Amino acid sequence: HTISYAFGSLQGTVVDRTAESAVQWTVPEELYTQIPNAKSGKGVLTCKTYNANTLVGESSCELCAYIDEADSIPVISAQVEDTNSEIIALTGDCNTLVRYCSEVLVNVAYTAQNSAAVKKGVMTHNGKNYRTNAFTIAEVENGVFDFNVTDTRGLTENLSVTKPVIPYIKLTCNLENNKPDGAGNMTFSVFGNYFAGSFGAADNELTVQYRYKRKGTSWPEWQTMEHHISGNSYTGVVQLTGLDYQKAYTFQARAIDKVTTVESTQYTARATPVFDWSENDFQFHVPVYGITPQMVGIQYKSQDGTMVLQKFRVEAGILFVRDTGNLNNYYWGLFSGYQNGRSPHICKLNANALDIVTNTIGTVSVTGLAGEAAYAIIPFAIF
Repeated sequence: HTISYAFGSLQGTVVDRTAESAVQWTVPEELYTQIPNAKSGKGVLTCKTYNANTLVGESSCELCAYIDEADSIPVISAQVEDTNSEIIALTGDCNTLVRYCSEVLVNVAYTAQNSAAVKKGVMTHNGKNYRTNAFTIAEVENGVFDFNVTDTRGLTENLSVTKPVIPYIKLTCNLENNKPDGAGNMTFSVFGNYFAGSFGAADNELTVQYRYKRKGTSWPEWQTMEHHISGNSYTGVVQLTGLDYQKAYTFQARAIDKVTTVESTQYTARATPVFDWSENDFQFHVPVYGITPQMVGIQYKSQDGTMVLQKFRVEAGILFVRDTGNLNNYYWGLFSGYQNGRSPHICKLNANALDIVTNTIGTVSVTGLAGEAAYAIIPFAIF
């Protein structure tokens, strides 16, 4: 007997001139080339019977060939590592990632087996699919990289690569909306998020800085402020003095850690003094309920630089005096006891050059004047 096969475009001999009634045959691997898109294929086996050299009979049957699936599954080879040199210096290892910071390079090869071809290869990270063989992912959020490949026979393979991740928290910097007070003081407050941990080869460190300027001027150098860390957040406070309540100021802060520097938004504010007396107007910024402020005109000074203010027609209130000869000279304070025959009582709150001397019942004298004394009083009933 001589047995031959035909499979696709291939033809070959199984056995030649054998007298055995049964033979074993190892299917040649080249048959894979005829079924690149299928798991099996069909061909023909032909048996010819000879008597000596004379053909005495011939018969055929169907040949069914199946792939070895275990040996035909596609292969995935992948490499995932950080390429951010600054982050690698902190972790000490390109295989350790830092959340939001690492720039991960992915190289992957999808290989089909036994004459099949790759139909689809995809890598999924953080819900996004990548279909090329080499790519970079910036600011990774986790360390899980899932690969999947499918060949033209429908065979699939999966590979999951997991890298350790340092749970970095994005640095933030925010300003409290504080304002300077009427005396030129302000509490400059900063707060934000901060990763208070280690990267592996180095611990994280925080610096908080601030700056401020009068509107229309240039920024000065950054100044460092003290800060307090609690968990993964921080606060910073510095007390500012000497601000001019008549000027608007712009404030800004920034935070610096091992990874990045972030700046706050710029915040512009102006003080709201209790008294705001310019050359043209006068404003009170105090809580007054139900009573209209009593404005009193200019009084003339005496020769020795003092003057007597008229009797006040209210029981208690706030007194403000300004020197028209030198607008930088002022006095303000609380007063009480101007009625019912009592001597006045003055509680000084702030003054510059001017002073108040109580004298006869219901009147006070202003000393230190360079010009005339313009003054105003506001009665109050604070609940």
